Amino acid sequence: ASLWFWAPRSSCGAFRARRVMVPSGRAWRPKAIDAELGVAPLEVLDLVPLNSPGGAAAERKEEVPPRPPFCLVNGSHHAVVFKSVPLVRFEPVPAGTVAGCGSAQRPVICPEAVQFLQGLSAPIRVVAFVGPGRCGKSSTLSRLAEDDFQVLASMSERCAGGRGGEVLEVGGGEKGMNSQLVKGADRQVQECNKFPVSHDAEPMTAGVDFAALPHPTPGEGTVLFLDCEGSDNPCTDNTANYRAITTLVLSLACQVVVCAFGSCQESNLEDLSATLAARELIRGEGAERCTQDTKLCMLVIACRFRALNDAYFESQVLADKEGQPSRNETRDLIRKAFPHRCLRTLPHTSEEEEYKEAVQRLRQEFLDGSVPIRADGMPLNGVQLCDVLQTLADQIARLGLVEPAGVMTRMVQRHLQQAAEAAERAFDDRCMAPLRDELGAGFVERLEPRLRAGIAEALAEFDAATSKVASEARPRTRAQLEQALSASLVGELRTQNEELRSAEEALVEKSVQDLLVAFATDPAVPRQPLRQVPGAEALRAAEQLSGDGDEGLVALHGRGVGASIRCARVAAAGLMQLKAGLHHAMGRLRSEADALREKRTAEVEEAAAAAQRSYEDALRRVPDHYVAEHVLDPFGPGRTHQAEALAAFDAQVGQFWPLPRTGPPEDAEEVASAETDDTNPCWGPWERAAVASRRAQLQERLEVLFHRVQSRNTRVRTEAGQRCDALVAQLSEDFASSLPVGERCWEDQELTQWEKDKSAELEAAFCQAVDAAQQNEGLPYCAEVVEEAKKALRLRCWDMWQERLRANSCLQEGTEAAVEAMRAAAVEACKEKMPEIAGYVDPGTLATMFEPVRSAAFTHFETSMAAQDLSVHGAWGTNLTERATGAMAMALHRMLNDLQEQAEIFKQEELKRASELAHRRIEVFDEQLPGQPLTRGLEEEELEILRKVGGKSREALAADVAAACFLCKEAGEAAMAQLNFRIEAALRSIGAESLRKRQISQQMDEARASAVAKFEEALWYYLDASGRLPSFMEESAWDAEGDFGTARAAAKAQLEAVSAEVKAQAVPGDRWETRLCEREAEALETVLKERLEGLWKQNVALKDKEDQRAAAALERVKVELGTILPKTPLRRGLVPSSVGE
Repeated sequence: ASLWFWAPRSSCGAFRARRVMVPSGRAWRPKAIDAELGVAPLEVLDLVPLNSPGGAAAERKEEVPPRPPFCLVNGSHHAVVFKSVPLVRFEPVPAGTVAGCGSAQRPVICPEAVQFLQGLSAPIRVVAFVGPGRCGKSSTLSRLAEDDFQVLASMSERCAGGRGGEVLEVGGGEKGMNSQLVKGADRQVQECNKFPVSHDAEPMTAGVDFAALPHPTPGEGTVLFLDCEGSDNPCTDNTANYRAITTLVLSLACQVVVCAFGSCQESNLEDLSATLAARELIRGEGAERCTQDTKLCMLVIACRFRALNDAYFESQVLADKEGQPSRNETRDLIRKAFPHRCLRTLPHTSEEEEYKEAVQRLRQEFLDGSVPIRADGMPLNGVQLCDVLQTLADQIARLGLVEPAGVMTRMVQRHLQQAAEAAERAFDDRCMAPLRDELGAGFVERLEPRLRAGIAEALAEFDAATSKVASEARPRTRAQLEQALSASLVGELRTQNEELRSAEEALVEKSVQDLLVAFATDPAVPRQPLRQVPGAEALRAAEQLSGDGDEGLVALHGRGVGASIRCARVAAAGLMQLKAGLHHAMGRLRSEADALREKRTAEVEEAAAAAQRSYEDALRRVPDHYVAEHVLDPFGPGRTHQAEALAAFDAQVGQFWPLPRTGPPEDAEEVASAETDDTNPCWGPWERAAVASRRAQLQERLEVLFHRVQSRNTRVRTEAGQRCDALVAQLSEDFASSLPVGERCWEDQELTQWEKDKSAELEAAFCQAVDAAQQNEGLPYCAEVVEEAKKALRLRCWDMWQERLRANSCLQEGTEAAVEAMRAAAVEACKEKMPEIAGYVDPGTLATMFEPVRSAAFTHFETSMAAQDLSVHGAWGTNLTERATGAMAMALHRMLNDLQEQAEIFKQEELKRASELAHRRIEVFDEQLPGQPLTRGLEEEELEILRKVGGKSREALAADVAAACFLCKEAGEAAMAQLNFRIEAALRSIGAESLRKRQISQQMDEARASAVAKFEEALWYYLDASGRLPSFMEESAWDAEGDFGTARAAAKAQLEAVSAEVKAQAVPGDRWETRLCEREAEALETVLKERLEGLWKQNVALKDKEDQRAAAALERVKVELGTILPKTPLRRGLVPSSVGE
């Protein structure tokens, strides 16, 4: 059976979905499953089925007990649910010590939590749940901290199979799976509570428990849900523990969730503010916390009200209460401590669907909204978080206070020191250890840049490891690391450099001898005595090896031992000895190579001459007359006879030198393998090149011999072609003499048919003549030559037939030109008889006048055709006559169109005159219209006057048209329509503008009256029934911020709002609305100013009356005081009691 679960990965600390295969068919206890999974300190709480294995097992799944021992079915998949992990517990304070918080118990971090947290990688997010006891925190957290069973179910479908004990890491953070839990699993999940819950009054959570979930975004670390011990529970052992827990949690959590049951209580705010007040006592540099942005969420569990939301939380719960400074101080402390606040609710668990959806939303909000714990910008991992928790717990136990900033500073300094030590160790392993060996060769100066580069690389590693640390200690630690790395190098390098100088002479001597031996035994130098002719490349390689170049042994000596020698005399002597030895060895090698090269060249030439003679003997068997190409094909390049000659050359060369194969070398790899092959001592790179070159020359000579025979065959073929050309010329003359006569126009179809018949006849005659010539001469003609001659005969006949076609076309063109001339003459005669028009004529009348002219033109054309007696016979003549008749009809039609255009010109002139009459009447009418835009809206009587003006303009235009005597009725009608359009358009425009401006004027009058009424309504509160001030008012009431100034501004604002609407509807370019709004605003200002000046005068009068009454009262007081005081000068001194009275 497969057990699926989420757990941190030991190698990287990230949460991964894992699978473990365990044997089925036995009862599993939770402890046994814990040992099998190996995920201590996590403890198994329950197993949730992810699939149904099928068959009988599926039918018996209801019989599986929901609680341990677990009986697993073969092939089944289960999700493992782990219990929460204890984080903080309280233990008695040792005798003789006193806890800083005044309690008999102190907080300690549980070993299980330390073991689990140390396996987590950064970043880590903390969401803490606090609040009163028995309000549902643990039950809610059990639902929020549920594992993603859908992802595990999908993975179980994709990863079927396995064996017992196998552990498979599948990955984490996957979303969007379409898998579903099996039937009954959802019910079982609801019964799995990671955090301890009960329905009794006894508290279940002592200290702090937590559960870990992977963040939904891959690579974003882990989210810890903290379940804190509740407050305000009479059954708890020690109520002081809650304050210590909340002080510790508020120092770390990125989100604090204050839980309440049913509704928000004042006690929730008081507990939270007391904890915040204790946190204000935090000591340390800067008094900064680990988290930079702690969020507050007020969570109402089993909420009884519907309207609890963020707005309610801000406006009602956290709002200041008038006259209650202590409560206001509590709320102000919460608002300052938590800039980001929200209120969320959960329905009662009896509402299953609503509760489930609310939990899912709340879970997603906590996962997405949480931020990592940071120290100086560096995200904390599990080990660092454990150190912070342990230190904070110790401080609370000793002092009752926490110092997150001091803890963070020490933790950051320890991280920087560890990074510096790791960079120093890496520098020693990567750079110093290899360079100590190279120092023995004396490369002191050249190694120093590499050491400096190593130092820079070590510093870069330190920077990368501390890139997220923003503390001031970071540059100081980096400078100390750089100084330590630099100081440890100089002394070591100088000491080793002095020890090398004593062995320079021995090194030079040994180097020269070793290099001479290396030259003699080097693979690039041919071995002597030579068994192969060394090639130019081999000799150049040997010369390069013995020379002064960069790749030579001399340069190698200079780069090796010579580079480490400080004595110039020892270095020069060794260099001269090495050069002399290499020069002598190269001289012997060149002499032996020249002798062997001459011998083998003669052997190759002998083999080539024999092969050429065998090919020439075969060519002599070819006959002297023309032969087909396939007869010469075996002698061509690459064919049978040339291939045999080349093979004979290869065979004879092989008799001189034992060859591993026949033929020349094919590629560079084959040459290199033959040169270094001891089993083929006579075949080297030069031999291969020489044989290949002579073989290419032989092949070229054979091709020359073949081309000579081929040229002779071509000459015989040419002579046969000349005889065929003479026969073609004779037959072409016969074709030309039999062409049809050109005295009349022929049809194209007749000429085409004659050409086909004659061509077939001549081709048959040509074939008979060729056959007779072959029988007389006794030599066969080349079939290709005969076919080419046939083609030439066809081409010549085609050219002559095309010439006859062109002549026939010229005769047709002449006939067509004559017909066209007669048509043109008929048209010219028609033009002379055209009627002349001097004014506008109706189109129907014009057509009747033109009809006799048209009939005369056609009669003239037919008479001319009969008189000329043109040879227009057959279909071609009929077609020509029809085209000429149609062209003449088109010309006559154009002439009629010209007459119609003249009539149209007369019509347009009359229309233009009529339009000018209409324009003059329109100008007169426009002069009598008011200017636009209108300065005011016209009344209906004024509009009626304008209509009468338009009627008079129509009567005047009718008289003008009658006086003009137009022949075209359309001219007068068009002029009247133009005037009517202008009159109607002008009247409509003026009427619409008048109506709009009358309405706007009325709207502004009403708006001004409404503003005045609003102003009077605002003054009514301060006036008596007669509209006067009943008593004196301060002068500030008339200021802009005063009562009267505010009423005045409100009235003006009301009018301005209406003015803005009016201006927005104004026509572009018309400022009438703007001027109207300005006039109304001035009128309103005048009314308001007069009203306020009247009230000011009343107020001045009231003040004068009160000043008079005050002066009278002061006089009465002076008189009464004068009667009480003794008269001066005193006749005796007064005792103190009398003075007091």
